[in-house]
Amino acid sequence: MDSRARDNRWLPATLVALALVVAVLGFEPQLESGGDNAEYLLLGRSLVDGTGWRQVGTPGAPVETKRWPGYPVFLAACMSVAGDSLGALKATSVLSLLGAVALAWPLLRRVSPATPWVAGAAVLLFVLNEDTVH
Repeated sequence: MDSRARDNRWLPATLVALALVVAVLGFEPQLESGGDNAEYLLLGRSLVDGTGWRQVGTPGAPVETKRWPGYPVFLAACMSVAGDSLGALKATSVLSLLGAVALAWPLLRRVSPATPWVAGAAVLLFVLNEDTVH
């Protein structure tokens, strides 16, 4: 193994551990008052309840036309298992964050194989971004 590769093998695990620390310190088991998280949760609930892709929190429950379905579908799957426990649903987002950090490292290393510190810095900026932990 190249000595440079051996010197940098601790970096991905350190970044995931840092992401976990930041997520735990920033974890709040209630909705953020200024965000759109309630909309995503209601879309997930709409899918679980079988009412389709509808804004069930809006009078008349119109069809949703603004949001992409990826995250609400993920939330609907989690709701099917964990129910409406907001803490459990937010914990699945923390696990998703850790997965994203773990996957970002090899992807960025592929783009820039000669400079592991660039990949590390990019992942670090993602982990420390205030919006990442909300």
